[in-house]
Amino acid sequence: MIRLAKAVRGPWLLLWLALVFCFPALRVSRAERTCAQPVETAEGPVSGMSEPGAATLCSVSTPATGRVLTRMGLKGKIAQVGHDLQVETLNNIKDGATTASLSQNPYKQGYEAVKQLYEFLTKGTLPTVIDTGIVEVNQSNADEWLQKIKDGEPVG
Repeated sequence: MIRLAKAVRGPWLLLWLALVFCFPALRVSRAERTCAQPVETAEGPVSGMSEPGAATLCSVSTPATGRVLTRMGLKGKIAQVGHDLQVETLNNIKDGATTASLSQNPYKQGYEAVKQLYEFLTKGTLPTVIDTGIVEVNQSNADEWLQKIKDGEPVG
């Protein structure tokens, strides 16, 4: 069972769908909004978990939840799947505090938006929905993404 740490709506819906696709055995037991709360409050939702999973679809709460799971001795006991590829999140994945993180392609998001605006202004072409892709990072490829950050590549 999985506890969703952010209500799913708007742009988060695509990430939620990717989460369900990548981890089909997980089931949502309840939604709880923690993203806008201070990082220090992450311990409250985690300490009350009876389910074996947590999804944090927020770049702020993903590393914080990994930190809390480590501090509370729950690393490896609660599967946490998060969002975004911050260095701390990648290190938490390598260390086993975070199971995986899903991310978007920020370069492609920006490129496609500017390209569609240009085509609309110069040719009158109406914008379309473009899938810029989802990346799943887990222990098998966390080092690769840490190297990309070190090399200055744009990551989500």
